[in-house]
Amino acid sequence: MRRPLVLLLLSCSVVSLVAAEAEKPAFRWIDPAGETAGVSLATRRAESLEAAVVTGPPVEIEVRREVSGATTRVTRTVYGKDVNGRRRLVETVVEEIGELKGGGHDATRTVSRAGPGGAMRAVERQTQRAVPEGEGFEVTFRSLVPGVSGAMEERERVRQSERRDGEAVEIDRVRYQPDLSGKWSVVERRVSQSTAAEGETRTDEALYSYDVNNRLRLERQVEAREWKDSAGRSRMEAQIFNADLEGRLRFAGRVRQSRRELGDGGVETVETREEASPAAPGEGVRVVRRIVERSAPAGAERTRRVLEVQEPSPNGGMRVTHTRETVETR
Repeated sequence: MRRPLVLLLLSCSVVSLVAAEAEKPAFRWIDPAGETAGVSLATRRAESLEAAVVTGPPVEIEVRREVSGATTRVTRTVYGKDVNGRRRLVETVVEEIGELKGGGHDATRTVSRAGPGGAMRAVERQTQRAVPEGEGFEVTFRSLVPGVSGAMEERERVRQSERRDGEAVEIDRVRYQPDLSGKWSVVERRVSQSTAAEGETRTDEALYSYDVNNRLRLERQVEAREWKDSAGRSRMEAQIFNADLEGRLRFAGRVRQSRRELGDGGVETVETREEASPAAPGEGVRVVRRIVERSAPAGAERTRRVLEVQEPSPNGGMRVTHTRETVETR
């Protein structure tokens, strides 16, 4: 049995960073249901491939990135195939990312999908704004979807505080959703504590929910570390513990990720998820999903990425359940 990590909710995440780690991270969107990561202040480096996985038939994605002054526009065009095997447009994602003074940003992402007859219509709009405040940033994420009238209505909101104290960064993230009456309520709260030393970063994250009496309840704890091995590969391993009804933490599984540079100038990332059986915890863990992504240059300003999802097959091996090809133009 694992002892719960005790975290102060007023100072929820401490990330000790060496100078090289303290640089502003590349832009990233908050994943409302995913693990915490610094948006404006750098914390963990590895990004899970799990968020990029979708189910269904193979897809092809074209990405075009255009920079004009302080604004970056990213257009993702997703293609599938119709019943006759012909290429057809199924989704577009357009991002507008504007840099603000002081290191903040103001971003909008619009997702449109093909409806009956092939006409595209917006199915979700996300906004994310990070503004400097004191020694850190306040980040607000919103998700809007079409309501009954067809107008966009806010369905989810996330507030993330990022604070710097010397070489430390404090993060506190709260997710809200409206109830049936339209009143906003807290769905969950995530806090994390990370330290970086001797080339290795260790992260402890706790996920809390609120019970019917509006009291915090520990749901999950994740203990992760990131490092580079002797061969120069970037590695990440996360141990996952779920809380039982009495609040005791039980080992639930782990996620491993390795990233290595290839001879053709590309990169290969392999992520493996293992889970323990709740009914038979003594039997160890089993692989439930493996994701492999390979990227390689496809010209002076183009990069080609192929992502493959593998899951257990009935004969005990692994079978490919989804593939995705992305070509990015800079």
